[in-house]
Amino acid sequence: MSELNEPFVIHPDNANQILGWMTEGRGLAHWTSIDLGDPSYAVTTPGDVTDRPHWKLSNEPAFRIFDIGQVLVGKYELFRRFHVGIRAASNGLAMKVTDGGTRRIRKALMAAGPDSFYQFDYDVQDVLIYKQVGTTSLTKWAEETAHDSMRQFVEEDR
Repeated sequence: MSELNEPFVIHPDNANQILGWMTEGRGLAHWTSIDLGDPSYAVTTPGDVTDRPHWKLSNEPAFRIFDIGQVLVGKYELFRRFHVGIRAASNGLAMKVTDGGTRRIRKALMAAGPDSFYQFDYDVQDVLIYKQVGTTSLTKWAEETAHDSMRQFVEEDR
């Protein structure tokens, strides 16, 4: 397990859960993939979890954080939206993005920069590319958006 020298940025969808872990004193642990076929796979768990949560992950977490000040929440905005083609998978039971669509997604992610991600709008077969435009501290995020029940923990932590 290595020491984390820079703040850890989390997605806003995960912030409320991680805030709970941090305010309960559990911290967080970030596990990275050892599967060469899926190197980007990663999982964040409460910091007191000792057993790896999935076979694809290393035996020990890459790092653990117990200081709420080291956790930042990313701010994202829509960078690009475009239509992609889909095709039936080889088993005929699932749908997949076409090879051309996959190339367009990868190119758009590269243009959006690091920490960008995409979501798929299944209703209209559009890809939505989101770009990180900043960060805010987990504590400040909690003050602005978290439930009132979580605010008390943040205020007690100060």
